[in-house]
Amino acid sequence: DAWFLDGFAPAKNGAMWDEALFGLMRARSGQGAQVGTYTVAGAVRRGLAAAGFTVSKAPGFGRKRERLEAVCESGVAPEPDRYGLAPAASAPSSIAIIGAGIGGACIARRCMDQGGRVTVFDMAEKVGAGASGNPLALVMPRLDAEDSVVARAALEAYVRARAFYKGRAGVELLDVRQRPRGASDVEKFAKLRADPPLDEALLGFDEEGGLVHKDALLVSPHALLAELLTGAVLRLGNRAQIDVRGGRVNSEQFDAIILASGMAAGELAETSWLPLAGRLGQVEFTEARAAELVAVASGHYALASGLLRLWGATFAPFAGGEIVTSPAASASNGEALKALGHGDWLDFPDAKSRAGVRATTPDKLPLCGGLPDFASALELFAAERKGVRVERDMPRHEGVYIVGGLGSRGFGYAPLLAEILSSQLYGSALPTEQDVAEALSPVRFLLRGLKRGQF
Repeated sequence: DAWFLDGFAPAKNGAMWDEALFGLMRARSGQGAQVGTYTVAGAVRRGLAAAGFTVSKAPGFGRKRERLEAVCESGVAPEPDRYGLAPAASAPSSIAIIGAGIGGACIARRCMDQGGRVTVFDMAEKVGAGASGNPLALVMPRLDAEDSVVARAALEAYVRARAFYKGRAGVELLDVRQRPRGASDVEKFAKLRADPPLDEALLGFDEEGGLVHKDALLVSPHALLAELLTGAVLRLGNRAQIDVRGGRVNSEQFDAIILASGMAAGELAETSWLPLAGRLGQVEFTEARAAELVAVASGHYALASGLLRLWGATFAPFAGGEIVTSPAASASNGEALKALGHGDWLDFPDAKSRAGVRATTPDKLPLCGGLPDFASALELFAAERKGVRVERDMPRHEGVYIVGGLGSRGFGYAPLLAEILSSQLYGSALPTEQDVAEALSPVRFLLRGLKRGQF
């Protein structure tokens, strides 16, 4: 919609003003897009005009007598919306969110801050009854030594989470020490030290080759969830019946419906094609005799806030059935606690166990985006089965969205996913790069399945 070109004087910074720039700008400009720049250099005027902009001089500022203005009179047609990322036709007033965990709570807060009326449904009798309900949660970055969409999504999620949670109830800042788990971590941490993805205010390195995540977040989930859901209507203890085509939940009409219900999403709507898998995570916790603030991680983690101590977690396949804790998982968590240097916590009395199921995806990235109309998509994108890329808009269930597959990093990913979804609901700019948003879209599994002949 608008460009500002500030590359210093063209005569002194020629590479910035390469003639290819103007054609690239034109290819990305909508109708009526405006260009402003301090320079009136002839090469810039001619380059903009040759690319198709209408160029004119205008009064400058201060000692600058003139500046350039340019307008793109006829915009380029937008690319097809293959991943279902286009904003809603109109901003929703009434929003139903299915799931009262951290994913649903962050979305609820974003929507209410935009003026939406939010109703949250959950089968449980209280919020945070599932995987989001542990006594403590840790938000620290997942860092990769190589650049990739996965690495950028994880880094963006951490930055957004720190900004979103800062100052909220139940959130403490502390340094997290991450120890290498083996030779591969030693190599990766050395690469991170040589080329840090975060500045020194957030990332440090200890003498033993480990990472120090400065001012990471230790969260008391129940306090945080209560704040995020303040102002929402809570419908707890009842199963939600969803009509994805009619936009109704339990016969009540809504402008938007957001599925944020973990593994239950497949049962609630037409999402059986999504390859979600359950992982059972068990933690142990107890109270100590003296207050402490601790966070150390190496695959597992050991956390302390005040008198509370928590350690874990397991990540075992879950095929369904009753969610139960096990002595074997407790023993595994205990051995990991000793390796983290806090084996003395095992001597505290009355330790308790808690287990929850985390929904995961094959590529370890969460889901965030509009729910595609599966049957229509199979017909429209059938040529993908033969290796032909179909350039069409992805058919969607209007007003129905899904957020899920957060795995073991729900508190870390939820704010970013909520911001992406908010941009689609209310028509603001995507908060991430386009390829990151596409990598998170649930549509990716539909397109991959077609290419692999699974559908």
